[in-house]
Amino acid sequence: MIYKKRSAPLEIEGLITLGRRISKEHPIRSDMMKRLYNLQAGYSGEKQYDRYMTEFKPAYPHAILHDICLKEDNIYFQMDSLLITPSRIVITEVKNLAEKIIVKTKPLQFIKEMQTGERVPFRSPITELDRKVYLLRLWLSRRRIDIPIEGIVTFAYNNELHFEEDPPVDLIFTYEIAAYLRNLILEREILDKQTIHKLANEIVNAHQPYDPFPLSERYSLNHAEILPGVQCPSCHLLSMRWERRRWRCLPCGQIGRNEHRSAVQEWFFIKKDTITNQEFRDFTLLDNRHTAKLLLAGIPQLKMVGKSKGSFYRIK
Repeated sequence: MIYKKRSAPLEIEGLITLGRRISKEHPIRSDMMKRLYNLQAGYSGEKQYDRYMTEFKPAYPHAILHDICLKEDNIYFQMDSLLITPSRIVITEVKNLAEKIIVKTKPLQFIKEMQTGERVPFRSPITELDRKVYLLRLWLSRRRIDIPIEGIVTFAYNNELHFEEDPPVDLIFTYEIAAYLRNLILEREILDKQTIHKLANEIVNAHQPYDPFPLSERYSLNHAEILPGVQCPSCHLLSMRWERRRWRCLPCGQIGRNEHRSAVQEWFFIKKDTITNQEFRDFTLLDNRHTAKLLLAGIPQLKMVGKSKGSFYRIK
């Protein structure tokens, strides 16, 4: 049974937003687009993994949780996928790499070999798994649960894999995951159906989504570098202006009434988790504070904090 499905990282939407609000010549654009590409590729590989996991339908009680982030001793650890069975827990690390992968074991090292022949080392997913297994074991021990935990690495592409020696954990292709899990040998029952259900729900409740915002801090952007305006849903320019109780796009003539809501969401992605009336006006190029107050009050996700000049808005 799937207790938690996977959703697209909010950082993807945030980076797309930021890309609209900085100049095309901005020096951070290259790094930002690389980060966006890696996030999109990783999410694509994870969704492919999820599709193959739908073929895994064992007769025994189990729980499947995708994209879980827990906190143990003030340390966050994220798991691409988690399977809870009566006799063990399996953590899966999903990699979406198209290149030839060379695995060295002494010392443990993963290397991508490009079509050009260039070799680029990357962080070992086995080392990442070891860390997550250790932290999950601590997290479970605080709840008086003692059960074997193991990890596997899956590759979304049919990479050419070259091993100098057998790696300490299993490395398989994503399309093999259902067959691999079906072949797991169930030993003595440690967790019954009710306990698995309770544990899965506790993990879901303890899940802490990664919060990458505001992006202006990560990329050290100042106020002047962020382009203001309300985006037109038709021509996608930051060209809508408030006229006669509605938004109108100056270039294409598109009319709307709620486009400022998207602008506020973009503010939270980029700038900070609060917004004042003045900041809203500056960001949307609105010149009337009373209109701004009415528009902000009409966004159901926002709540007003404070009174008079010291007031601001934040997400409920």
